[in-house]
Amino acid sequence: MAIRNVVTVAGLLTALAVVLVIGNRTKKHGSQSPARHVDVGIDVRIPTPIDLGTIWVGEEATIAVPILNRSRDAVNVKIKSTSCGCTDAAIDTERFEPGETATLLVTINTAKKVRRLVESIAIEAVSTQPEHAPHTHLYQVDVGGEIDQRYGLFPSQLDFGRVRRGTGAVTQQFRLVTDPQSQVHVDGVRDGVGMACLQMDLSQLAVEDGSIVWQGTLILDPDDARPDATALDTQIVIPVESSGVLRELKLGVRASLGFPVEHMPNMLYWSASNRDSKQYLQFDAVGGSSITIADIRCPDAPFLEFVVKENGSPHPIVEATCTLEHVRAIVRTEVRIAVEYGSSGSQVIRVPVLIM
Repeated sequence: MAIRNVVTVAGLLTALAVVLVIGNRTKKHGSQSPARHVDVGIDVRIPTPIDLGTIWVGEEATIAVPILNRSRDAVNVKIKSTSCGCTDAAIDTERFEPGETATLLVTINTAKKVRRLVESIAIEAVSTQPEHAPHTHLYQVDVGGEIDQRYGLFPSQLDFGRVRRGTGAVTQQFRLVTDPQSQVHVDGVRDGVGMACLQMDLSQLAVEDGSIVWQGTLILDPDDARPDATALDTQIVIPVESSGVLRELKLGVRASLGFPVEHMPNMLYWSASNRDSKQYLQFDAVGGSSITIADIRCPDAPFLEFVVKENGSPHPIVEATCTLEHVRAIVRTEVRIAVEYGSSGSQVIRVPVLIM
């Protein structure tokens, strides 16, 4: 992704750690020996619920939570579940010995959250002492914070809909609103996959009611996307430093990517009820360009026959016939159709085939 017409600023990052202990919910499997007390305990060294403080609209909130194995045995741990698909959680080890500490990393995407944020992470810990049946304990870590609706990205998600190659670049706008003490790290703006098809203009627009308003324009050129890409789903990260805290605001970007030449329907399908019928593919190109069907191949399905009609017109048609009389198993294959369009364009179209 390229960034244009921007001003570079610098900033600092600080971190804060808190140490306390929480309890747990326990579920036991198997019998416990009366000769020894089995204590499969872990301490989460931050109070629960964990208070993330104030979060801006579109900010991705991340916190690292230390977990201490306070039992006398090795413990296997894993993430059992999270309360929302917006929450990712991971532990940096699957097994840790008595007295060892692991780290629980929690990341919450607040793009669709409003006002109060409350999420939960369930951790499963299993004792591994050989002389006893496994004991499973479930721990719940709650994470909360307040969404400040005054600051952040508006909107925090841009959806370009369907964008077809050959039609030129399209744009959408958004606003970034910060408090007066904030610095936008424009030089640190990046997108998740480094896509060349995205460009962004970001410039300070105004100061309104004590807030700084930035105007952003996102430019998507489908011709610069990967040739085989059919969709765009990424996030653009905009770092903002506010009162010594580095916030990472994430602007979601989605688009469905089309091709210069497309066809209807999307597949060829025959069943027992229509196997004697002909199927038709109709093509069209951007700008109403003429299309020439140069080649049709389906080497693993010799029982398919094709006839091209109105070739060289803006809407040629391929007539397909299935000569297979008996189908003993479902047939799945594809037809590859090479087309030429306009003055110099070319494309290979893959059409799925299903015969039942």
